[in-house]
Amino acid sequence: MIFPTLMALLIAQEAPIPVTLEIGFDGGQCTVVSDEERFPLDELSLRTAAWARDGRPVEIHGLDSVPEQCGTGIVFELQRAGITRIEEVREAEPLALTMAAGAPCHVLVGGQSLAIEELPVLLTAAREAGLHLVLESETGVAYECADRVMRTVVEIWQDAPLRIVANEE
Repeated sequence: MIFPTLMALLIAQEAPIPVTLEIGFDGGQCTVVSDEERFPLDELSLRTAAWARDGRPVEIHGLDSVPEQCGTGIVFELQRAGITRIEEVREAEPLALTMAAGAPCHVLVGGQSLAIEELPVLLTAAREAGLHLVLESETGVAYECADRVMRTVVEIWQDAPLRIVANEE
């Protein structure tokens, strides 16, 4: 009788909702955004005790774009409050494709040539992984090739983020 009751209690408990911190630097001080509220780093300790008491994990975004002392200061405050689950969330590098000039029609990925026939597989995997796509073009790409690449991108990428860089040459 006790075992089913304990199991019901364990199953009914939900995992704590993570705290998401967006870190910034305004040129003079480190800033933190949590629950759409922006505040300076020195006010972080006012909030961390409640997070630790509730057992909430913390996800930190934006560490790549701030000075190192901002990141270390935030992690120090979180650890000092007793928060044990701290995760740094980094944005993945975008998939950068360059439509290449010359025949046969191909794109460059990291400097390596990829046949146009292989592009759908790459785009599908990148889209499923949640990557952003950056599409560039060398000067002199044949219209037919550019059209084929663009149609493939639009077909597979659909409504996912896409940035097209125009070549002004």
